[in-house]
Amino acid sequence: MKITLGYSPCPNDTVVFYRLAKGLLGLPGHEIDAQLHDVETLNRFAMSGVPDITKLSFHAWLNVKDKYRTFKSGAALG
Repeated sequence: MKITLGYSPCPNDTVVFYRLAKGLLGLPGHEIDAQLHDVETLNRFAMSGVPDITKLSFHAWLNVKDKYRTFKSGAALG
C-alpha cells in the first residue's frame, strides 16, 4: 500500500518526518511516497485531499480537520 507524505524541506520538518519518509518505522507492506513542498502548496494539496499524511499550517488544518488528524507531538506555532 502506498502512503503519500507531504512535508516541507525546513529543518524542523525534516527531523520530524525523516524516519517516516525513509521507511524506517517498520511499516511492512507500505511504501512511502515522500514529497517536499512549501507549506502553502501543502495546504492547497490538503484542501483537495491529495496527501495521506501532510504538514499543514494550523489555519489550514482547521479547514480540513474532518479529513486529517494531528500527531500527538510535533506541533509548532509561529
